[in-house]
Amino acid sequence: MDRSSDTVRRAAHEGGHCLVACILGITVARASIQTGDDIDAAVRCDLSRASRSERLWVYLSGWAGNAYMRSHDKHSKSFNVEAYVQQLRSAKDGAGSTLGVVVLGRSDMALAMRASPIKAILPRSTLIEIGKEIHQRRVAFYSILDALLTEYSLDEEAISKVYNGNHITDEDRSRSRNADLDHWTAVSAGNKSI
Repeated sequence: MDRSSDTVRRAAHEGGHCLVACILGITVARASIQTGDDIDAAVRCDLSRASRSERLWVYLSGWAGNAYMRSHDKHSKSFNVEAYVQQLRSAKDGAGSTLGVVVLGRSDMALAMRASPIKAILPRSTLIEIGKEIHQRRVAFYSILDALLTEYSLDEEAISKVYNGNHITDEDRSRSRNADLDHWTAVSAGNKSI
């Protein structure tokens, strides 16, 4: 796996969102790393019942996933905080801004700042806590990352299967392709993707 590849970084970013949402019991309806004309890589989940803290965790988990992938592999036995924090400093948010730069709009950083009780300060301790959670569930994280790199798009059932250690079937692949078509209808109806 080429950890510097844009596709791998995108998969780690979206995989981080997926993993943390699953950990928190938030259903992930769709995850995709596809990009192109009018297509953005995204995770779609319903955060309407999530607490402010849970929303913050889900928003920040994309950066955390990317930093974790760049600082640890699936066989890492211990969590290396220094390496992880160094990667956080160089990580990019969903809009391409470096971590720590407050931006306006729909970027992950803007969403995190609106969800955070302390709006002016990026909660470094929260990012470290998220990294530790990813490390504890690194097998599931790397399974989600590998599935996104193989399939490019996953629907709710496929995400659940991968998170729980099961393999994706041809039926899952077909359903995920159909979910891609339905995704744009859902986004235009107001469902949020992060």
